[in-house]
Amino acid sequence: MKKNATILLLLVWWVVDAFAGGPVNYPWAFNPKGGMVNTEEKGYREEICLNGTWKFMPVYSTNIADFRLPGQFTWEQTPIKIPSPWNVNAFTDGRGGDFVAYPSYPKQWEKAQMGWMQKKIQVPADWNGKHAILHFGAVMGKTQVYVNGKLAGENFELFLPFELDVTSFLKPGQENEILVGVAKASLFDDRGKYGRRTYVGGSMWGIEMAGIWQDVFLLASAPVYVSDVFVQPDPEKKVLAVELEISNTTAQKQIVNVDGEVRRWFSTAGRSVHE
Repeated sequence: MKKNATILLLLVWWVVDAFAGGPVNYPWAFNPKGGMVNTEEKGYREEICLNGTWKFMPVYSTNIADFRLPGQFTWEQTPIKIPSPWNVNAFTDGRGGDFVAYPSYPKQWEKAQMGWMQKKIQVPADWNGKHAILHFGAVMGKTQVYVNGKLAGENFELFLPFELDVTSFLKPGQENEILVGVAKASLFDDRGKYGRRTYVGGSMWGIEMAGIWQDVFLLASAPVYVSDVFVQPDPEKKVLAVELEISNTTAQKQIVNVDGEVRRWFSTAGRSVHE
């Protein structure tokens, strides 16, 4: 018992000491992670991470017919933190949640069946003429996405990523509005022979939660770009088979040259894995 008390005192001392110098500076975007564009791709692809605070308007109607672009928005004073479901504090609708993940979220949000989220961003002027993709890591529910007031696309999924071509909707060099509406998946339940879900429900988390719960990125590349790469190594023959998918988003035929470079991989310890 005495030993446990000593450990607790040491922990309290460490926490107090860590904050003694003043507030902690947290310079990253909300829920930081590695970007989608790696070091080798920079110069060929660009990204803007849209994680962070968004405006939020909850809708409490259970009538799916009310899931449409509102004529007027009434934004909450409390912003929503993307990525996170708006009802994350009421996991399983209050039937088993044992933590409050976001204390700033109003309790009333837990009853919202739909919601609209808005993010305004400055798009670089040098993105003019580039191909732009809006990438969502995952959104729980029926989703509508508007860019600068125009419908860019829809999606209905819970766990998988999806992308929208927003090239024609963006205004490079200006402020742009991203507007996302989400309706809770359970609104589409329809009792049938094999159950009530008209969608892949997955875990209880997916059935109960609603909103943008994974990262959001805006990506830009040249109009002709490498959209997918598959590398299959054959160690016995010491051969790498590479398959490339090249996308041409222009209306004209394009002639491209493709080359590559194979380098020896080194571990972070500085030793080759083949030494």
